[in-house]
Amino acid sequence: MFTELTDTSAVQYLDITAVGTIPLTVTSVNFIGLNPNDYIITRMPASTIPGGATDSIGIRFVPTLEGRPDATLICKHQWRQ
Repeated sequence: MFTELTDTSAVQYLDITAVGTIPLTVTSVNFIGLNPNDYIITRMPASTIPGGATDSIGIRFVPTLEGRPDATLICKHQWRQ
């Protein structure tokens, strides 16, 4: 899939599932790497995802440079009892 520099991609969703019965608390979501500003978080999951439930992070790609858009999504979380 190619996206022109003046265009944005459709939103892509990354599912997060709290496996088991313990709730999962999302503490932060951000991008790191060479081109982290080429990605926008359009949807955040609930701050606490109940055990066994699934939520998602929405991500949109907004290219500013030609070439390989290197970035890594970092999602920090902790289990709460």
